[in-house]
Amino acid sequence: MSAVAETVVPVHAPESERYVLGAVMNSQVAIHGVSDMLKPEHFYNSENGKTWAAMLALNDGFNVCDPVSVVTKRKDLEGIASDQVGTLSLWVSRIYLEATTTVNIEYHAAKVMQTWAQREGVKMSASKVTEVQDETTDPLDYVESLRTEAEKIASGFVRRRAVSFAEGEAEEIEKM
Repeated sequence: MSAVAETVVPVHAPESERYVLGAVMNSQVAIHGVSDMLKPEHFYNSENGKTWAAMLALNDGFNVCDPVSVVTKRKDLEGIASDQVGTLSLWVSRIYLEATTTVNIEYHAAKVMQTWAQREGVKMSASKVTEVQDETTDPLDYVESLRTEAEKIASGFVRRRAVSFAEGEAEEIEKM
């Protein structure tokens, strides 16, 4: 693998990840619009994914997803040491303060899912390129395996509500 290929950062949407988390902490109803769409593994940043898992756990127990509750739940779920809670609290507080509105939360959640699907597609492509280069691979088996892998990626999406990226982007621009 070349040095350039090793330094390429996979596609992700850090602003959208933080927006979703901050919006949920700012409004208790915001999670209801995206909780069945997003899974922790959809987040590129593992800390964001862990925070989302804590929020989902709080929501399942009908608890509030404010910054203090989120930090406490992450501490409980992950067994975070007391001396590390301050760092986590600061990080969660910054995310909370970044998102001051819940407008377009569905758009941002869809963007997180879209970038996850793109990363999964790249992973699938890389593994399948090696497979197709093997001369013993049956072309029909190869095509079938591509279809199966694509279906696995697609099953990661729950289409509760259609969100138009064009509409969401237009609204984001208007907000600026």
